[in-house]
Amino acid sequence: MKRGELLQRLGLAAVFVLLGICLLISGREVLAAEGVRTVDAELPGGRGTLYLPGAVSTVTLPAHEEGEKTLTTAGTVTGALILSHWPDGARAAATELCRRGVAVLIVTDGTDAQTAWDWLLFRPEVRSDSAAILSGDRRAGEALALAASAAGTPRECAGVVLAGEETLVKAAAGSPAANLLVLTGQEASPEDLAAFYGAREDARRGFTGFFSEKTARAAAAVGGDEAAFYRRSVMTRTLDWLGSCLGHRVELADDDLLWGRVLGWRFAGGLCFLAALKTLAGCRKRKTDERTF
Repeated sequence: MKRGELLQRLGLAAVFVLLGICLLISGREVLAAEGVRTVDAELPGGRGTLYLPGAVSTVTLPAHEEGEKTLTTAGTVTGALILSHWPDGARAAATELCRRGVAVLIVTDGTDAQTAWDWLLFRPEVRSDSAAILSGDRRAGEALALAASAAGTPRECAGVVLAGEETLVKAAAGSPAANLLVLTGQEASPEDLAAFYGAREDARRGFTGFFSEKTARAAAAVGGDEAAFYRRSVMTRTLDWLGSCLGHRVELADDDLLWGRVLGWRFAGGLCFLAALKTLAGCRKRKTDERTF
């Protein structure tokens, strides 16, 4: 390969890298402009990511100690815990909730749900009487168990959203979880829906209970094999439901979603890096072929 052609290819690869970096930075800047900030969370026996609305100051806390905690309602924002198992769209849900003034803690497999819930409510930024639990299909059992154990206590959750397969409806039947929404791909059987709502008439209506009494329940099919938070239909239903559970600190329409655009920029940035690698690989291949010849 001639020196001039080599420099041209190297320059093209550099352009792709710079463009990819600019696209990734643009995505971060948009999130920052929307007031979305992330903080690494050190939990006992695990790690997580805390999403904080821009108007909330980050407070450094001492190590979380075991034992009963004195909880207050003096926090400035509502909260949400997401029990995540990739790929369930947890980051998409956290971003959209944070834009609406909710502090969100994401924890992945291996982090105990009860520990994460206590850690979130221990934060001085978060109102301990106004926090929700979200989970995809894989960790729905943990979410239901956590909501049930918290029912009737100072740590009671304000609402629960589960997204996954239609078997979730049967699993959630009889749960004492407050303000429970189950979103599935396919519609559950009439028998499972009747057991979930407690009555066939309520199952036909698709809703029962009252948010103020924490007895609201709904199950909805959004199409496809499985529901996930990165899907627009799931996200809008989730935001509408949690708005009723937690209130609307920041008034945004439920269909005003940013995550799709951010994901698009990240995807485009990744393609740029891939193009740069292919360009460099082409240089190496040409050089190897010339030596062989």
